[in-house]
Amino acid sequence: MAIEYVLGSILILLGIALIVLVLLQKGKGNKMGAVAGGSSDTFFGKNQSTTKEKMLERITTIIAIVFVVLSIVTYLVQIGINRSSAANTNTNSEPAVVQPTDTTADTTDTAGTTDTTEAE
Repeated sequence: MAIEYVLGSILILLGIALIVLVLLQKGKGNKMGAVAGGSSDTFFGKNQSTTKEKMLERITTIIAIVFVVLSIVTYLVQIGINRSSAANTNTNSEPAVVQPTDTTADTTDTAGTTDTTEAE
């Protein structure tokens, strides 16, 4: 149960990091970052800007891969937990076994006649 919370928290943090990293990257066509705005070529220089963009792309790719793998792991863990809890539920709630009654010990006469012997 605690592993679900840990994996969920990590997924939320990775999702937020992915959003921020994608917003920080330059657009391919307009050469303008979504959050920072404008071109960073004038402040950092052309080579340093390219290096930072490559680093952002690499980090975004790595975090995206980790996010997808962690999502699949979380799904598989959830399936395992559901199966184990279903197996535990089925073994604990089995219906009681009803024992058949013994009909040979019946003392009544099946023909409906009564005993006519008199006690003396």
